[in-house]
Parts: sequence; structure tokens; C-alpha cells
Amino acid sequence: MKILFPLFLFIVLSVSTIAQKHSKESKIHAVQAQHYFDNGDYRTALNYYLKAEKLHPGDPHFAYSAGLCYSKLGYFEEALPHLEIAKNSSKIKTATLDYHLGQCYHATLKFDKAIQYFESYKTLSINNPEEIQKADLGIRYCKNAIELTRNPVNVKITNMGDKINSEHPDYNPVLPVDESIMIFTSRREHEIHKGKDPRDNKFYENIFINVKSVNEWTTATAISNIINTPSHDACVGLSADGNQLFVYMPDNGGDIFVSNLIGKIWGEPKSLGPSINSDAWEPCMSISADGKTIFFVSSRKGGTGGNDIYMSRKQSNGEFGPAFILSDKINTKENEFSPFIHPDGKTLYFSSMGYNSMGGYDIFSCTINIETGEILSTPVNVGYPINTTGDEINFVWSADNKRAYFSSVREEGFGEEDIYMLERESTTDTYLSILKGRIFDCLTNQPIRATISLTDNETHEILGTYYTNSFTGKYVVVLPGGVSYNVTVEAPGYGYYIKDINLPAGAKFTELNDTICLQSITPGTMLTPRSIAYEGPKLVESSFLELDRIVQMLFTNSSLKISINVYTDSDGDNNDNLKLSEERAKSVRDYIVSKGIDSKRLFYKGFGETKPIVENNNSENKALNRRTEIEVLK
Repeated sequence: MKILFPLFLFIVLSVSTIAQKHSKESKIHAVQAQHYFDNGDYRTALNYYLKAEKLHPGDPHFAYSAGLCYSKLGYFEEALPHLEIAKNSSKIKTATLDYHLGQCYHATLKFDKAIQYFESYKTLSINNPEEIQKADLGIRYCKNAIELTRNPVNVKITNMGDKINSEHPDYNPVLPVDESIMIFTSRREHEIHKGKDPRDNKFYENIFINVKSVNEWTTATAISNIINTPSHDACVGLSADGNQLFVYMPDNGGDIFVSNLIGKIWGEPKSLGPSINSDAWEPCMSISADGKTIFFVSSRKGGTGGNDIYMSRKQSNGEFGPAFILSDKINTKENEFSPFIHPDGKTLYFSSMGYNSMGGYDIFSCTINIETGEILSTPVNVGYPINTTGDEINFVWSADNKRAYFSSVREEGFGEEDIYMLERESTTDTYLSILKGRIFDCLTNQPIRATISLTDNETHEILGTYYTNSFTGKYVVVLPGGVSYNVTVEAPGYGYYIKDINLPAGAKFTELNDTICLQSITPGTMLTPRSIAYEGPKLVESSFLELDRIVQMLFTNSSLKISINVYTDSDGDNNDNLKLSEERAKSVRDYIVSKGIDSKRLFYKGFGETKPIVENNNSENKALNRRTEIEVLK
């Protein structure tokens, strides 16, 4: 006893000392954790709470706090055992524990159990209408999710890999319609802007870019120090051809800016102006393929809910006109976010917490009149597992409607948020085509900064004007079906190129590749218009469209002088043919003069049947010989 008692006393004192030490360390960890939690840095807070919990296994307070951190980070499966420890203890009295358990069971697809906890939370919040409303929303999400998970859509979801994703959050992917590049936002370390946001201890947002080369993505690089700043910069939209990037910056409560790609240099972002931006929050947007319509989200006063979708159309002066809110057929009392107008110009995708969302933001689609903003169909949930119990936002859909690029937190990810590609087989047919290619100098093979004009052959309405990239010569144009297009390519110092593309109504998605070389205008250059026709000596109206291109070429090249040379076939009398060709040449000259071109720059001559390019031995060859040529004189 004399020996054992001092040993027993030593053990008791040692255990007591260790316990006191552990208690002191755990309190230090808890204080540090609370600091990071309050600043939104849940990952660092979690590490400290887990350290405290390790010193006191089963402590309900540390378990509850760790569970909250897991939940905030989107790791709901990991949160549940910690929250259940807190629930099984009599020491945690807060009613919000039931609400958090309901959220976690909802997120892990255990909907019946989630509903039980939401119902329990309602009972505990009997005198708090706002909290009851929150619980009712959770129950509604669960019931919607039960229905949607019964009929999943057939999709394949693939992580985009470590050439794009990092251990840091990566999100907001945007792509042109040819999917040749991807631009996205990341909170990884930037080689120049290395600062961290003190609110969550993460690197500031910067914008990165990838290029697809032979179906493989290059490693992501920072896009430009003209766009990326020491503060937050996030990409929120991209034009169909990839030459206009729309950027969110936290100025003035959060506004949208645009940067234009000139050659290979991105220009300084410029505000979209007061029609789009306000003193409220404008966090996201989408622009139509023709560049004439913007859809964006704003929290400005007068909306239907917290965040609503607005629309603005481009005016004749090139500026966007006054914005107006879309109707309550699309905007709900809940929040809407991340609109995306499909290249077909008819289908609007958007995220909403309303309708039959299965939790948070779900993706919905509807049809819309892009000119008036009228919603033509009831928004439809695109289904599970495209939508989940978490937030689905910032989806970018491919032109053929079979793929989408988006960000998500998933177990197979590299970090918190990663960028994924979704592929689906069953989808509504898309009635549009993509015209793409490269425009270059016929002689030097160098790329040209050219203008591409689309005109409706039936109505002669100009449908859009597009430009090639001066560094690459690339162009991408979206052509909705049901239109006969006249496509004209022009550039200063060059002759023009013209072709017709007929896309009948009901023609399904296709890609049209057209690599075009333009001939430089030098003395002796001969241009052969294809659609100039006559009735006797007079021009027919169908000729006017191509003649207008010649007029534009003369305006663009103000020192240009030309000769209008007209030829016939060998049918009829030689002298009559010579006279007829002279009259036709004069009618072309007169038309061009009527459009404002000085007659001193124009010469004309009829050659009759004297210079055939093929033998006049059949109807096809005779049609080739009946031609009008434009010869460059100076």
C-alpha cells in the first residue's frame, strides 16, 4: 500500500495534468476555429475543430462545429456523423441542429429522413414564421427531388481533368460555339496577383484560358494582366465567336464589363454602361449569338424576387437600350441566376430556386421570343442528375444541345469546385448551323481582318455583321435554319467573296467549314460577280444585292477605279450582241452611280461574243460566257 498509493496519486495527478493541458489546447483550437469560421474560411476552421475534437473525442460542441464546417464546404456525407453526435447529446439545445440535419439528409438523397428533421424544426420554431418558411422550402425541395429522381435522364458527366482543374475552386466556364477554347474563373495562385481575400483566406479570383488542340486541352494559363487585376475578376460570358469576353468586377456593388480581342491582345475591360449596370448587384449574363440581345441578372429594386433576369436589346447606334425585367412566367419570388441564351436564339436556360427545384438552384429551360422577351413556354426542369440537391449554376450548352460545361463539388474532384462536361444522347433537335473557317490573302496566305455580312435573300434584310480575328483569320457565325443566306466577305484592299447558303426549315444541326482566300486589289485584278442578271439590256432586281457589295468595295477603297466589262454568248447577230453587252454594262455603271459613286471612277465596255472563256457548244457553256466582270484599273 505504501508503494501503490504514491503511484496511484501520481497517475491521477498525471491524468489530471494531461486533461488540463488538452482542455487548454482545445480551447485555443476552438478560438482559432471560430475566427476562421466567422470570416468564411470553413476549411481552415474545420482543421482546428477537428484538432479540438481529437483532444476530446465525442465532445458534442466540437462535433457540431465540425459538422457545420463540413456542411458549408459541401461535404454533407462527412457532416452527418458529427451532427448526429451533437443530436444524441443533451448538451446541444439549438433548434437549428435539426435544420442542418435536414439539409444534410436532403443533400445525401435521404429525403424521407430529411423531411422528418424539417418537420421537427418547424415544431421547434413554432413562433418564428421565417424559420417555418425555410423548413417548408426544404420539405418542398425533398418532395420535388423524390419525383425527379424516379425518372433520371441519361447523361454522362466527366471531370475536365488537371489541365483545367486545380486544388482550388475552378468555375464559370464559358466557350464559343465551336468549343475551341475555354475561359474560366479560378481561385488558384496567380503568378503576378498573389493576394488573398481576407474574408475567406483564399486567393482572389482570376481568369484563365485553355485552348483545344486536336481534341486535347492545353494546360490552363492566366488570360491577360490587362483583364486580371489584384482584386476579384470573374468571367461571366463570351460571344459566339470568342472575340468578346464579359467580366464581373466588384465595382459599384458588382458590375459587368466587356473586353474585346484584337488580334491576340485582350483590350481593357469597359463597363457595359447604365442600361445594364446599376447600383445593385449584376453578377452574370449571356449574349445572343448575333450579339443583339443581352440577358443578365440584377438585384435592383422593383424585381419579382431577390435576383431577377433582365433583358436588353442593341440599338441602331450600337449601344444596348434600356433593360426591362422578364415576366413572372420566368422570374419567381425565389432567386434566379445565370441565364444562358442558346445559339438557336429561342431556348433560354437559367437557374432558379423556384418552380420544382430539387434543392437550391436547378437548371430550367424555356422558349422565348428574343426580340420581345415574351416567354413562350412554361420553364421545365432539365432533370436529375443534371440537377442535384445542390446549386446548379453557370451551365454553358453546346450548339447541338448535346453537351454542357459547368462547375460542381463532387467526390472525384481535385478541389472544392471543379469544371465538368455533361453529355446527353436524348435531346431536342437543334435547327441551326455553324459556319466557320479562316480568311486569308490568296497570295501570301496571311490572315486578314475581314467583315462578314449576312443578308436574307428573300427580304434583303441585313441579319448581322461579323469580323474575323486579325491574328488568326478565324471566324465563326451561327446560322439559324429556315433562311436563305447571302454571305459576303470584304476587307479593305481586297476584292469581295460572296456565296449563298440555303438552310430550309427543319434542317438539323450541322457544321459548315469554308476556308476563304481574298484576292488583293491591284491593277489587272478581275472580279466575276455570280448573280448579276439582265432582262434584255436592263438589270433585274436580284442583281442589286451583289452590286451593292461592289458599291461598298468602292466606298471602302476610295481611290479604286474599275471597268465594267460585259460579255454575251454566240447566239444571235454579232452586232446586236455587241450593242446589247454595251447597254448592259452601262446599266451596271448607272446603278453604281445612283448609289453615290463618282462616275469618273467607273468605265464600261461591251464585248459581245468576242471573248468566250469556253466554247459556245452547249447551254452550260453559253451560261458561263454570258458574264459580267469587274476589272481593276487603279
